[in-house]
Amino acid sequence: MKIERPTLTEFICTECGCHEKIPTKIVLQMDMSDPGDPSYPPMFYCEKCNGLMKPVYYVGYTGIVYRYDN
Repeated sequence: MKIERPTLTEFICTECGCHEKIPTKIVLQMDMSDPGDPSYPPMFYCEKCNGLMKPVYYVGYTGIVYRYDN
């Protein structure tokens, strides 16, 4: 089953609230290469405050849906 994915995935900083759109292709590559706990979504560090950025909505390569709804 093929999952339709957007071109960009929106991330939000959990500290300052900054939004950033990252190409979904890059997010998927990071997700697939991370051997960590699959219950956590791919995350990045905010360029403005170094806080943790989480995806607003993202479907992982395993089909797990991640949603950040502070």
